[in-house]
Amino acid sequence: MLTLGKQYYDIGENEKAYEVLGQLVEMDPENVEAYFYMGRSCLNLGKSKEAIDAYKKVIELEPDNVKGYSELASAYNEIDQHDAAEQYVKKALRQDPNYAYAHVIYGEIHEARGEPFIDEKGNVPYKGKVIFQQAVDEFKKALKDPEWRGYAEVKIEYLSQFTPTAEDQFFQEGKNKNPK
Repeated sequence: MLTLGKQYYDIGENEKAYEVLGQLVEMDPENVEAYFYMGRSCLNLGKSKEAIDAYKKVIELEPDNVKGYSELASAYNEIDQHDAAEQYVKKALRQDPNYAYAHVIYGEIHEARGEPFIDEKGNVPYKGKVIFQQAVDEFKKALKDPEWRGYAEVKIEYLSQFTPTAEDQFFQEGKNKNPK
């Protein structure tokens, strides 16, 4: 059943994957891989609550599962619960500071937090630029992993337009030295 559920997921038949994997976890409630694919299928179906529940089950079954914490962070980020997302991605990074996928998720969390600062003309205030710089910094940490390198490069290239320039930093430092 796990193979069938994964195959349905791989071809984009998320509803069928969800059904098969749901039956599997009823029969085998400790099947971590089934919960992973069930979570992914749920996200693709817009069932964020169910995805979060599936990833929480992964962590319950395997408390040291770095991928489980990362997936849970991603699911929370999808529903704009960035504080919860950050909490879980930090747990993943405490367990494995070099886990590229967790750095990608953390970059996406910062990116999502920065997006509201972009105005209709594409301008970003300094506070927003600092958040985008944090996103770039996280994506840079993922460059070492061949699986995430290309994605991270694209994100870095895109987000760099919103990061602080030397001029921004100069003026910000001046404001901090000479408060009104």
